[in-house]
Order: sequence, then C-alpha cells, then structure tokens
Amino acid sequence: MGFFKSLFSSAATEVPQSTEQMSAEKKRIAFETLRDSGVRAIRMGEYKLASDYLIKAAELFPDNEEAEALLAEAYLRGGDMESALIKLRPIAKRQQNNLQVWISVAQAALQQKEWTLVLEACAEVERLDGENPLAFYYEGLAYKEMEDFDAAVVKFGKAIEKAGEYAMAYFMRAMTYIQEGKLEDAEKDIDFLIAKGAADDMTYNQKGFLRKENEDYEGAVLAYDKVMEINPFNVDAYIGKASVYEIQGDNVTALKVYEEVLDDMPESVEMWSSLADFKQRIGDEAGASECSKKLESLVADSRQNQKKNNFAQMQNRIEDEARKSNLFGL
Repeated sequence: MGFFKSLFSSAATEVPQSTEQMSAEKKRIAFETLRDSGVRAIRMGEYKLASDYLIKAAELFPDNEEAEALLAEAYLRGGDMESALIKLRPIAKRQQNNLQVWISVAQAALQQKEWTLVLEACAEVERLDGENPLAFYYEGLAYKEMEDFDAAVVKFGKAIEKAGEYAMAYFMRAMTYIQEGKLEDAEKDIDFLIAKGAADDMTYNQKGFLRKENEDYEGAVLAYDKVMEINPFNVDAYIGKASVYEIQGDNVTALKVYEEVLDDMPESVEMWSSLADFKQRIGDEAGASECSKKLESLVADSRQNQKKNNFAQMQNRIEDEARKSNLFGL
C-alpha cells in the first residue's frame, strides 16, 4: 500500500511540472516565430507588419531586450519616430556605449523637435566618437531651430571640418547665415556647393534669393531657371522668378510666369495664394477674388498642409538616414 501511495503521489507532482515545461516551450516557439516574422517583414520593407509581429513577441517576454530593440528598428525604418524614441531611450540607458543607438536617438529626437534630447544624444556620440560629423550636424540643426544661430554656425562648421565636403552642413550653415542677415557669408557657402557640383534645387533656389537681395536680377532669374531645370515642380522657384519681374516693374512677365506654371500645376495651393497676393498688389481686385475662390476650393481638398520649408525637407532626409541606419544589423 505504501508502495502504491508513493508511486501515485510522485506521478501527481510530476504531471504539472511537465505541463509547465510544455507551456514554456510553446511560449518560446511562439516568441521566436513572431520575432523571426518581424525580422523578415523589416527586411521586406513591411514596417507596420513588422511592428505588429514584434509587439506580440514583446508581450510574451516583456523584458526581452532583443524584441524591444527590433521593435525600435521597425519604428525607425517606418518613420514612427515617436514610438521609436519611446523604445530607444531605455535601450540607450542600458547600452551607453552603443554609438548607433545614440545616433538613432538624435535622429528620432530631431523629428520630434526635442532639441534638448538631440543635444544630449549628440554629446554621447561625441563621447564615443569625437570625429563623427553627424553629431555636430544634428547639433547644428537643433541650435538653428532654437534660434541660437551663432552656436549653429559653429556646429555646422565642425561637421564640415570632420567630414570635409559635407554638402548638407554647408547648405544649413548658409540658411543660418541668411536668418542672421549675413548674406555675403551665406552666398560663399552656396557658391562652394555650386562650384563642387553638389548643388541641388534647394541650393539654387537660395542662390536666386541671394542674387535678388543683391539686386542682381539677371543672376536671380538664371538661378531660378536652374532650379526649374533640376526640379520642374519646385514652386518656390516660380514664385521667386515672378517676384524678380515684379520688383523690376514687369508685371506682364510676372503674370506670365504664374499662368505658365498653373497650366502645369493647377492644384498648387502656394501658386494660387501667391497669384492672389500679386493681383491684389497690382490692383486687380476681381482677379484676386477669383484666385481666392480657387484657393478656398483647394484648401477644402486638404492641400493646404503640403507646403514644406527647408528644415522640413532636412528632416525628411534625416528620416531617410534613420531608415537606412540598420541599427541592429538586419
């Protein structure tokens, strides 16, 4: 009797233990399946799908750093910088010597306009790699947006010093000089980019502005024409070119510029808005009213928010850098 009692009591205690082991194994397999599916989705560029998989993986093992890191990667590449930053901050605290993590924190913080965090992350990058030009460039962007223009110029200069021909640092330093009213210094940076063949449509657009400010109207028109050659859809160049003719009193040619571009871009909110203002200035009240009505219909079609300033375009480039950064080596 004692023998049978001992036998059955032993079995009774072992069954739950075996079930617990099986449950743990199923949980591990489910985690690995979700994790691997998330990695595959990242590699395929399906970032929303990847985050869905990895969120479920992280729910199974909330303290699993691999799942959290991969989820941060999915958010970064998918452009969800707010969610990426939530994941990156604790990772950065645990991995204080991980250079790429701090760079990614700076990139995400720039998108979120958390300027102090940008500076803190860049300080960590400099601690780990004092020769990294990205740290100084991102600091320059942060200081520029904080309107500490002198500090921004210094940081962009440092980025140029570390990287040599750093086109974006030259361009953003020029933009900072313009905000300071130092147009001669700005044009030196713009001319450097043009001479090196590193000028894009934004660069030539600023060249047009600077030539116009210097009353070199022929040079301004040539620069704006170059913008249109590079990017026929750069609305700012058409507005700039029309303004040059208006300054010279040639309203007929200015109006022609507006009409020609609106034939190609009839839904451009910026062009209709600028044309309405132009017609108001030249005393064409009826024409201005007609343009305003057209503008209202376009705004109702939610196109009002499509205008992008230079810094927004810089942020788009930063977001692209973040997507390509391959933070965790995928």
